[in-house]
Amino acid sequence: MKNILSILIAALCVVFGSSRAFAQNSFAKDGLRYTVLEGQNVNVCYDDEDSLFLSGRVVIPEQIVNPADEFVYNVVAVADTAFKGCDLIETLVLPASIRQFGSHVVDHCFNLKAYEVAAGSTSFKAVDGVLFSADGTTLISCPTAKGGEYVIPKGVKALATAAFSTCKNFKKVTLPEGLKEVPDYAFYECWGLAEVQFPRSLERIGAYAFDGTILQFLTFYENLKSIGSHAFERSSMVECICYGSRPAEMGDNVFGNDMNYTRLYVPAGAVNRYKGTAWSIFPTTYPGTRSRRWSGMYR
Repeated sequence: MKNILSILIAALCVVFGSSRAFAQNSFAKDGLRYTVLEGQNVNVCYDDEDSLFLSGRVVIPEQIVNPADEFVYNVVAVADTAFKGCDLIETLVLPASIRQFGSHVVDHCFNLKAYEVAAGSTSFKAVDGVLFSADGTTLISCPTAKGGEYVIPKGVKALATAAFSTCKNFKKVTLPEGLKEVPDYAFYECWGLAEVQFPRSLERIGAYAFDGTILQFLTFYENLKSIGSHAFERSSMVECICYGSRPAEMGDNVFGNDMNYTRLYVPAGAVNRYKGTAWSIFPTTYPGTRSRRWSGMYR
């Protein structure tokens, strides 16, 4: 009997101890929720119960006091999907303490016009409201309210996952020479995106990279090696030109299911090579890499 009682007491201690530890693992203040990472470092996201508090210019603090224990924590990271759907935010200000910035952080924040980064940051900087790594070589996140035409600056060598996700107002984006990869979800649900210019250096296009765009005409160059699953699904594909004599590998459902009116142009002598691969989904394949479009934009 004593042994059974001891086991029950121990089990209750574990349950209540775990609940207490979980409760202390995160806390909320002023519309933001903080989760303890290690030591006295925390990441930040919006608080489900008070997200409407976040509007206009939202400043993430460098340090935060936990109301429960009065400990001072350093805010060092922005969690994945941290502000997803907070569509009243217009400016998001990062403190110098932030070292990590998650993916899909501002999806569907359709009024977000700009990022700002506090002086002294060694991890990030903002240029024309767009968030970059401090050295300018990686484009981290574009505010979802930006639109029109955008030329990614020279010197950018990488895009972060979902860097332009749900930026629905862009019409045209030019990618810089030297960029080798368009990562997963990079331009996901950019509903207004009608034109993208790929660099000759591009080697990989990730999964869902351009899913949910209105791209109709694409030109891929010789260095392209692979295209991820669903990369151009829910687009409006009409014509695709490939300069590579060897077809890039393709994942599942890259161009969606509606391929009735699409044309593929490949180097002379490579038609059968393309037809023997996943590229055979194109109903019509032509030799030559000269577009039949009246504008002659792609040649």
